[in-house]
Amino acid sequence: MPKVLIIPIDCLKEAIEITKKIRSNGISCDIAYEKNLSKALDYANKEKIKYCLIVGKNELSLNKVRLRNMYEGKEIVDNLEKIINILELN
Repeated sequence: MPKVLIIPIDCLKEAIEITKKIRSNGISCDIAYEKNLSKALDYANKEKIKYCLIVGKNELSLNKVRLRNMYEGKEIVDNLEKIINILELN
């Protein structure tokens, strides 16, 4: 089971690059190819995946991504390097 589910919102190419960066840091992750955010989040809950990384055009325009802790329901928006640090520590 992956630690992180990457959910692209109309930016699959960028999400694939982010997936490569996360994996290069030794963090297991997978991409949700389902276009519906709600269904992707439901899948993460069903599979007991702790984190969802939501990659959308709005976040990318700010050079940020959105990380949701599925167990706690908390979200943070930050740059990818800081998100990777959080994932490495948890």
